Amino acid sequence: MKPRDLVLLFPLTIAACLPSLNDPDYGPLNETFAVSDFFSPSGFMGDGAKQGFLSVDFREEFCKQPRPTGARGRCYSFTYYMDGSSNMMWGGVYWVYPTNSWGARPGYMLDSARFKQVSFYAAVEMPTPSTKSGGGDCFFNGIAGGIDAKGFYGPTEHDDKIRAQEVYQVGTDIGPDYKQFHVSLANQPAAAELVGAFAWSIDFPSDSCTCTVAGALPLECTSMGGVLSCPKPVKIYLDDVVWDTAPPPTP
Repeated sequence: MKPRDLVLLFPLTIAACLPSLNDPDYGPLNETFAVSDFFSPSGFMGDGAKQGFLSVDFREEFCKQPRPTGARGRCYSFTYYMDGSSNMMWGGVYWVYPTNSWGARPGYMLDSARFKQVSFYAAVEMPTPSTKSGGGDCFFNGIAGGIDAKGFYGPTEHDDKIRAQEVYQVGTDIGPDYKQFHVSLANQPAAAELVGAFAWSIDFPSDSCTCTVAGALPLECTSMGGVLSCPKPVKIYLDDVVWDTAPPPTP
């Protein structure tokens, strides 16, 4: 699964806990920084665009424990329930600046040539069976940049010239224990500002859902007049999400 084109921004209901992220005079960023110091996880995508299906908690007691040694910035715990009525079967979140922006306002000024990678720790806990409807693995995407204000999202002025992405197979590359991942920023164009610093998206294991029509696959359920039920969520944990001036490790 690759991130779809439709991304809606969903404001956090606990925004009072966030630092002030709406002053466009900040910057430029030119040294290693934690994404949570400047960007807000307020761009909810896929099933997350509808309230109630994807939530975030950044209180440390709800994060995956123990946190990585030397972790910078906030840690996050996401709970993702699939919207059985939409047939999207994926969800995700963008960290954006300013909060809830989709390019209508300037991003954070950035000296992009200094940065070599975005690194992060992630863990995923899946309901079973942990495969997509009809069979197939689920994938987790780690994305740096990628907001295109001149594309599907509307006639806004500011976008990310940078777009870097890595795709990880759930159960093989990424699992229930923290592991560090690296999105290389090699061969990226110069950028003066950054709207979306980081995003993740993931397939929902729709084979864990049930349909009221016996024998119907989840993708077929609603078209056959059934109701799809997905009572167990996916848990996604993120920590130490950093734009780094040091290069990623050699593969």
